[in-house]
Amino acid sequence: MEPKVKRKLTKQNFTPRPTPVWRKNELGLEPSAFFLKWWQDVSMQRFGDKEHCFDIAVELGYLWQHREPNSGEIQYDLVCFDYDPSVYRKSLGIRDDMPIISFGGDTKRLQPLWNLLLKENDDA
Repeated sequence: MEPKVKRKLTKQNFTPRPTPVWRKNELGLEPSAFFLKWWQDVSMQRFGDKEHCFDIAVELGYLWQHREPNSGEIQYDLVCFDYDPSVYRKSLGIRDDMPIISFGGDTKRLQPLWNLLLKENDDA
């Protein structure tokens, strides 16, 4: 049996694989889990709740918000279908040299790491 060779991890190892921004569901299109979580995280930082996540999506260029002329209701149209890690970092206040970690599962286990990253970012 060959010994396992340890390899050095780089930023690429911690950058999420591209995921579609919008995915089909039974009612139409919805944001994929990565993008919804991103917008909710920014909403939590700015407003203290997740309720403004579509406002954040508008600000980041993933939705176009307009008023329907006939009804006066606010409507959203899908705009952006790609992902830019620099926009992700900037929106969450993460330095460019810090890795982006993608994790599927119980996010409570990552809370200490998240707190550490935010603390280091505050010190910068």
